[in-house]
Amino acid sequence: MRHLPHQNEKALVIGSGIGGLSMAIILSKLGFGVTVVEKNRQPGGMLRSYVRQGIHCNVGLHYLGALDRGQVLRRLFDYLGITEKLPLKRMGVDGPVDRYYFTNAVAGPRQFDMPVGFDAYEAHLKEAFPQEQGAIDGFMALLRQSAGELDRLEFLFRNQPVANLIDQAEPLWEVLDRLGCSPGLKGVLSVPSVWIGVPPPLCPQFYHTITLASYLFSAWRLESHGAHLVKLLVEQLTHLGGRVLCGQAVHRINVRGGHATGVTLENGEQHDAPLVVGTVHPNVVVDLMGPNDVKPSYRRRITGLVNTDGMFAINAVVPAGAHKPLPYNVFSMKTDTDGTVHDVIYTQLRPSGRPESLLLTLITRGYDEIMGTMGEDAQRVSGRRLWGR
Repeated sequence: MRHLPHQNEKALVIGSGIGGLSMAIILSKLGFGVTVVEKNRQPGGMLRSYVRQGIHCNVGLHYLGALDRGQVLRRLFDYLGITEKLPLKRMGVDGPVDRYYFTNAVAGPRQFDMPVGFDAYEAHLKEAFPQEQGAIDGFMALLRQSAGELDRLEFLFRNQPVANLIDQAEPLWEVLDRLGCSPGLKGVLSVPSVWIGVPPPLCPQFYHTITLASYLFSAWRLESHGAHLVKLLVEQLTHLGGRVLCGQAVHRINVRGGHATGVTLENGEQHDAPLVVGTVHPNVVVDLMGPNDVKPSYRRRITGLVNTDGMFAINAVVPAGAHKPLPYNVFSMKTDTDGTVHDVIYTQLRPSGRPESLLLTLITRGYDEIMGTMGEDAQRVSGRRLWGR
């Protein structure tokens, strides 16, 4: 949808997650008077943490990539004005960033360590799969190409040939099959796509490789918590003259003559602005507009989008005297005979902010049988002593 020129330089942003708050700061720095509208009582969306027994449990923020000086996420955080206030800890200094455990490894190792750095990652792959040097070379060429495009962000701004876009949208599974990867190698290579919630047979190769590349550039943990990051973003927005309205759901995006003119809240308040940005689910955005405000073909396209799987998470307090924190993440998973990864359980064991306790986080895909199998799987990942307490 087009919007009118900046008549009064006002902008409205629907949703206050990482996308909404980042967009609001960028618009503020460009001279707009920005209001963020958030239906929940607190801003942050999935970026927030929740508190139990004085311990912050992160929801959607567990580790970050490409945050070293000059790297792409660092450049964004620098522009947003929050980097220097973030307590960050580098991962992968004396060991892996991620450790993969395959409970029924197929034509591959039961354990694979993902390090920082493209050369180190390639070396680990070739050590684990010595008979597949050619396939690994082919994958690394694609990975390095995607890494360069991610770092330069050229794919956002330049007009690429259609052939390039089609090539990079090819599903990861087809790419790995074409390269001749064994089921074991396919299982190891495909873990990042599973982590972002898109199965390898469906995940576009480019999405997968830029995700993997971001953590190979550098990997970091936030030593505070998600609510702290939200606080910094809101403070920066406020400093720039913007504001966040919490507890206010949008009832309707107002449109006149094909142009956005503002929003009406559920309490009846109307806020006018020639620029309205929705940073919530696209289905929610189109539902906020009238039947004649969006082309029927576009509405059908958006409402036909298939959601990725939900996630199921458990956070638990662990005695610090009985266990050591893990400086890396653990992925425990099963693989089918063709290398398809499933039943992935992500684990973090890290300081909780209280000296006597560590925080254990377990995350897996949400499915109906989860309550019956979580206890057994969690013991396999983290050890019976931890769960026996």
